[in-house]
Amino acid sequence: MRSCVALLLLAQVSASCAGELCANVERKTEPDMRIEESDLTRDAASSAALELHRVIERSELGDEVQMGVGNRLKIIKGYVLLQQARADEANTLADPTGAAESRAIFCNWLVKDGAWYD
Repeated sequence: MRSCVALLLLAQVSASCAGELCANVERKTEPDMRIEESDLTRDAASSAALELHRVIERSELGDEVQMGVGNRLKIIKGYVLLQQARADEANTLADPTGAAESRAIFCNWLVKDGAWYD
């Protein structure tokens, strides 16, 4: 039994070291419309937050801006969820349930909401 748990933990750690936490998750969104894990960087989230600040300051919310606002909010939310999942993955040995839960939350978000507004 212990060897099975060790193999499972090793597989989870290997998957997170490989980069993508949700590599094996099926996504039905068209590839060119998907938000990828690689899109959810600190720089992207910071840039999105700055752009949102600019929109708020200008008080402009036309149709084109609204889609841009939605996409920027997605970047920020996805980044936060991904960082939480990665942090919990790093603590898998201390809290395997928390790591699995954070990963599931992020992957579910990626499947349901991880698409760009067009």
